[in-house]
Amino acid sequence: MLAQQHQKKHYLVLDDLQHFRSMMKGMLSDLGAIHVDLAGNAIQAVNLCEQTPYDVILADYNLGEGKNGLQFLEELHHRGLIGHTTLFIMISAEVAADVVLAALECQPSGYLTKPFTAAVLENRLDKLLLQHDQLKEILVAMDNGELQEAVHYCNDHINASGRHTSLCLKIKGDLLLRLEDYDQALEFYQEVLDSRQLDWALLGQGKAYYEKGDFPNALAALNKISQTNVHLLSACDWLAKIHQSTGETEEAQKMLQKAVSISSGSVSRQQFFAEVCHHNHDMEEATNAYRKVVSLARNSVHNSADNGLNLARCLTESAASASESGAQRLVNEALAELTKVSNEFKSDEVSVQARLVEARAYCANGDTASGERALKEACALSEGLDVELSADVKLEFARTYSSTGNKEEEMKILNELAKEHGEDEKITAQIDRMLDEPITEAGKKKAILVNSKGIQHYKTHNYAAAIREFENALKQSPKNIAFTLNLLHALISEIESVGSSETHGQRCEELIRTAGYLRKNHKYFQWYQDLRKKFNSIKP
Repeated sequence: MLAQQHQKKHYLVLDDLQHFRSMMKGMLSDLGAIHVDLAGNAIQAVNLCEQTPYDVILADYNLGEGKNGLQFLEELHHRGLIGHTTLFIMISAEVAADVVLAALECQPSGYLTKPFTAAVLENRLDKLLLQHDQLKEILVAMDNGELQEAVHYCNDHINASGRHTSLCLKIKGDLLLRLEDYDQALEFYQEVLDSRQLDWALLGQGKAYYEKGDFPNALAALNKISQTNVHLLSACDWLAKIHQSTGETEEAQKMLQKAVSISSGSVSRQQFFAEVCHHNHDMEEATNAYRKVVSLARNSVHNSADNGLNLARCLTESAASASESGAQRLVNEALAELTKVSNEFKSDEVSVQARLVEARAYCANGDTASGERALKEACALSEGLDVELSADVKLEFARTYSSTGNKEEEMKILNELAKEHGEDEKITAQIDRMLDEPITEAGKKKAILVNSKGIQHYKTHNYAAAIREFENALKQSPKNIAFTLNLLHALISEIESVGSSETHGQRCEELIRTAGYLRKNHKYFQWYQDLRKKFNSIKP
C-alpha cells in the first residue's frame, strides 16, 4: 500500500513491553504511518479508544497483570468502541492451540505470531486494508445497523464475482441470521452447500434450523462439522444447545466437555458447561467449571457477582452430600468466595444473596445456628431495600428456608412466585425443580406428558425406555416424588425381566433412600412401601 494511504490511518499499538512498542512504531512509521499511539496496558488502550476512532489496532495477547489482549477486544465490543470498519490484529508469541483458538474465537481481523519482520507486517496490513477498502460499503452499513442495506451490497459484490466473493457469501449468511430471516437463510445456505460443503455454511444452516425449532435437521448439519473439523468449537456449542432443548442434557454435557477440553478459555462456554453439569447433578465437574469461570472472568467484561455466587452455591450443594471432612473443606471455600463477592460487588441485593448462600453453607455443614443467623441478616438487609426483590432473590430465600427446615415460608414464597410469574418458563421450571410435586401449570402439564410417555413404555414392557424417560424427567425435576417412584417401579420390573445388575440395584437403593422421607399421611406412602418391599424380595 502506498505511503500516503498509511498516512491517513490512525494506529494503536498495545503491548506491555516498551521496546516492542517502540519497534512497532518504527515499523509503522517506515510504512508511512503518521498517527501512531502507544499503550502499555489495556486500561490505557481503552481510554485512548474512547478518544480516537482507530482504523487499525495491533494488540499483544499477553499483557502481564490485568486484562489480556483477548479481554481488551471483548471490552471494546462490549462498549461499542470498535466496529466492523476497524482492523484488530492480535499479536502473540504463544503457539499453544488453547491460546490461539481462544484468541481466534473473538474473531480478530488477523493474527500475527512473534517474532515477525517488517515485511511480514507490511504484507499482512496491506492485504487487510485493501480488503476493508473494497468492502467498505458493507462494513459501514453494518456499523450503522443497516443490515438489509449490507445484504444488498453483499449481493452486488457476489454478482460481480468480486475478489472477496467468498467472504461476502459468509457475511451475507450472518446478516440473514441477524435479520431473523431464517427461511431465506436456509435457502441461501443450501445454494452454497450445493456447490461446496463449507463449515461456515453448515454452521449457519444449523443455526437457522435451530431457530425454526427443526432440531433434527439442525443436528444433521452440525454433526457434519463435528466429524470433520473438531476445532470449530461453535458447532459444539450449538449442538449442546440443541441437546439441551430436547432434554438430552447428558449429550449436551458431552459436547461441551469436548469443546472445553480443546479450548478452555471461553468464559461463556465454561458458564454453559457449568450450568449443564449442575443440571445433571455432576457436582464435581460443575464446581470445577464454576471455578474456571471465576478465574477466567476476572479482569474481563464477564466479571460479575453471579460467577462467585454460582460457585458458592455449587460448593454448598456438594457439601450437603459430602463426608464430614469434605463438607468442611467445601463450606470453607464457599464462605471464602462469598466474602470475595461481598467485598468486590457493593450492592445491597448481592449482599442479600451472599448472606442467603452463606446460611445454606452453614446448614450443609450442620451449623444450623450460624445458618439461621445469616438468614436473619439477609432478611434485615432485604427489608432495607428501596426496590422489590427480584424473582431470583425470592427463589434464593425459598431455597434457604428449605435448608433451615422452614417449609411454610418456602411454600409461601414459591406459591407467590408461581402466581406472579406463571408465564415465565425459566422461573416456573426453577420453582417446580425445588418441590416433590409441581405447583405451576406449566410444570403440571409437563409432568403429565413425561409420565404418560414413561408409562406407555412401561405398559408395552419396554422397561429400558421407561427408565430413560423417567431418568430424564428427574434431571428436570430432581425432587419430584412421582418421577422417583415411577423410575423405581420401572427399574424393579427391568430387574425382574432381565435379571439383576449392580447398576440397577444401586440406583434402586438410591431412590429408596431419596423417598425415605415419606410419612403415612402422604398419598404415595403405600406405593413407596410396596416398591421397597418388592425390591428387598428380589435383590441378591
